[in-house]
Amino acid sequence: MKATVCIVPYNNNVKFLDILDRVLEADGKFNVIVVDNNKHPVLRSVLDDYPIKYVNNGNKGQLAGACNLAVSMTDTEYFIYVCSNHTEIFFNSWLDDMVSAMDISGVAIGGTVSLVRRGQDHVQGGVFIARTEILKEIPYDSINYPFTFMDVYLSNKIKEAGYEFLDIPIVHSVMGKPRRRNHQKIVHAHIFEYNRRGQII
Repeated sequence: MKATVCIVPYNNNVKFLDILDRVLEADGKFNVIVVDNNKHPVLRSVLDDYPIKYVNNGNKGQLAGACNLAVSMTDTEYFIYVCSNHTEIFFNSWLDDMVSAMDISGVAIGGTVSLVRRGQDHVQGGVFIARTEILKEIPYDSINYPFTFMDVYLSNKIKEAGYEFLDIPIVHSVMGKPRRRNHQKIVHAHIFEYNRRGQII
């Protein structure tokens, strides 16, 4: 296997199962790790028949702690995180495209590269791909940044270590509302616009 996809459900079982199904339809050879971040392992019995690795984290360290746990369980070259709350997948080739882009570039982490205050750039945390060995070397700070700004903190640490980022055009991650979707195959946003037929635009 070339990559491991991590999904962290927390109080969103219906949306999570939809995302899990879409991830499992992706092109390519990959593993899936589900870190159930609910305090009790409410999803264990639901996921018995899924071809995944499952672990309950009890919400220790919140999202950052869950991601660190998934990275520690990963033995593939790449680690891919997909937000289970605010992600839409439009083409099954998204995962193969991300892996191919990383193979060619040789960088540490890729996804949507955004500018933040003081001109610092970072890879937004909703959907990204990274080299697993680098995330093991530079984990999330689950004490000071268990949720908010955890992606900014991690990107800063990766850059300080001398590594580079890759902006991958088929991925679009934004905190607010996405711009009209053009060439993106996987989109992470808090608000989506729909047309009269209920299709995302």
